[in-house]
Amino acid sequence: MPNDNNDNKRLVLEELRNICENPLFSEHLCKIITYLVNETLAGRAESIKAYGIATEALGRRGDFDPGTDSIVRSQMYRLRSKLKDYYAGPGSASKIVIDIPVNSYIPLFSARVNEKTFDKDVTQSKKR
Repeated sequence: MPNDNNDNKRLVLEELRNICENPLFSEHLCKIITYLVNETLAGRAESIKAYGIATEALGRRGDFDPGTDSIVRSQMYRLRSKLKDYYAGPGSASKIVIDIPVNSYIPLFSARVNEKTFDKDVTQSKKR
């Protein structure tokens, strides 16, 4: 019997690859989302901080100060915006959605419900 957790991780990583292959996402944005997804899948979501994003994903030096350097905040704003554009356009058929809520660095993973199939099933059940 397949392990659902491993299947879910595989689906999330496939979606991450799709995102990073899309021209909407710059190299910096891809590095950030890859870092966030990998940390979350490794069980370290609660320890994700601006400092780690800056030093691990963006290559900032160890003396990085998130209080005086807004690179992480500005890149996270861009990332959220590009994710919204992606799922409204080229990623609209994706089975998995990766979202990063405002005021958080922890990505959320959700399965997209196929509305057409759902509507069809509801309509068929009403005819019975």
